[in-house]
Amino acid sequence: MRAMISSLSLRTSIIAVLMMFCLMLVAGAGMGLVPLSMNNHDFKNNAALAQQAHQAQQVSQHLSLAYASLSAADRLHIQLLAQLNSRQSVDAVEWTEKIRPLYEKARQEFSSFEQVAEKSSDQFAVKEAWHQLYSGGIGSSLAAIETYDWALYMNSLGQLHAQMDELKAASKPWVERASKQALIVTQVAQSTAERAVSLFKLIVAGVIAGCVMATGLTLATYFYLNRQVLLPIRLALGQIEATAQGDLTTPIHIVSKN
Repeated sequence: MRAMISSLSLRTSIIAVLMMFCLMLVAGAGMGLVPLSMNNHDFKNNAALAQQAHQAQQVSQHLSLAYASLSAADRLHIQLLAQLNSRQSVDAVEWTEKIRPLYEKARQEFSSFEQVAEKSSDQFAVKEAWHQLYSGGIGSSLAAIETYDWALYMNSLGQLHAQMDELKAASKPWVERASKQALIVTQVAQSTAERAVSLFKLIVAGVIAGCVMATGLTLATYFYLNRQVLLPIRLALGQIEATAQGDLTTPIHIVSKN
């Protein structure tokens, strides 16, 4: 091995040193690309998950606002029943103007839900339950109030509550899905934070390893050039100085082809 190194020419020595530096640069670039590729993969997964979470949040928001309007209308029905049971005079126009806007608000929210929610059997079930409620219990109760038909009104309230229960049952999968999606987002955020810490540690380790490699390569280059380049030059200078002083008896030492 030593004989092979000693036989290397100066050109070969320089090329070997340059190749070692190139290898060190490639290794450093690889250490940097690994964390970046892992981070890019996490970014794509998080972007897709964020889109799903945003959709689930919109669905949950529309359902919540719709049920808030339905609950407010139900409270008004309770007040109207109390007024009827106390045999007070009832202004049908006033009660209709109070109740109808709440049902219109609920209708708008369910319409937005149909546009945002993913098309599936669950979405179709909610859509059908809402249309049955709107055209059934809601329509009958409002018509009964407007016509002062309190017997029909009492019957329509039973239908209204039964159909609302069916609507809540149909909406339950969406509510559970939104809760699970929120839990998944929390878990992924925690996992992403842990992976970020791991990537930071990996980058720090890569920097330390690169420093160690650079230091080792620098020392190896120094000793290599000192032996293969500087030593022959020093010997040659000594020979030239001896010859210049008239000493022709100094032996010539050949340690390489440099």
